[in-house]
Amino acid sequence: LQGGGLCVTAEECQKRKTTSGGSSKNWACSIPEPGSDDIASATTSSDARRNPYFLNWNRVFVRYCSGDLYAGRTPSSSHMWNVSQTGHYVVRAGINELL
Repeated sequence: LQGGGLCVTAEECQKRKTTSGGSSKNWACSIPEPGSDDIASATTSSDARRNPYFLNWNRVFVRYCSGDLYAGRTPSSSHMWNVSQTGHYVVRAGINELL
């Protein structure tokens, strides 16, 4: 699961929804290769020297764009700041797709 932080004020959430951290409309067409200095890149790398144990495993990347730590269940029409926080459903859909 991609990290991405949390918005806790109306101003933060409104600003966030115009970025790739707040809407899938702003995502790049491809996923960048993870940096070499983080633990996640060691387990997702296609380089056998960096990832000898998980190299041949299937890998799934779930993008983050909800500002709710993957816990929200509130569509924008119901949210008091008019932002969609539906991260729970993103994780649920990802798991269902894999099953």
